[in-house]
Amino acid sequence: MKHIPNMITVSRIFISVLLIFFINHTAIFILIYLLCGITDILDGYIARKTNTKSMLGAKLDSVADMFMFGMVVCIIQILGKEKGLSELYPFIALVAVIRIASLLFAVFKYHSFVMLHTWGNKLTGIFAFLSPVFLILSDKAIILYPIIILATLSAIEEGVIHIVEKQPDLNRRGLFWK
Repeated sequence: MKHIPNMITVSRIFISVLLIFFINHTAIFILIYLLCGITDILDGYIARKTNTKSMLGAKLDSVADMFMFGMVVCIIQILGKEKGLSELYPFIALVAVIRIASLLFAVFKYHSFVMLHTWGNKLTGIFAFLSPVFLILSDKAIILYPIIILATLSAIEEGVIHIVEKQPDLNRRGLFWK
């Protein structure tokens, strides 16, 4: 029972990669996409309810989140070509640079791969997860600007937390509360 949450998390990595292969098969894509979202919620829920939370599980969840986020970015790029997404590339690149800088700083400081589960990161994850839906429902990629702003702010927040904290706390809620 103690390995089930981690198995669910690892499955999300493989399932999220499948998304790119089914982008033109709407029903299958939506099914896989929803499965990714469900596994993201389910792994943490099961770990908390069965008291099987672990540092490995938290790190695996962060890796799975990065895979899912990467797939969402690829999918948005594919869906957004005709909707003016190219105007968002500099902002998406900025978020990526801030995230990578934060990760590299954390690796240097803590000698470990550290991504925090702040409320800002969780909210960004929810909206990033919903962004392909927003893009499908909208005629313009401008609908994604609030998500990019949120992603930028949460990336900056995580970087600042890494700078000010002596030890990593993967489940820290945010910069101003623990």
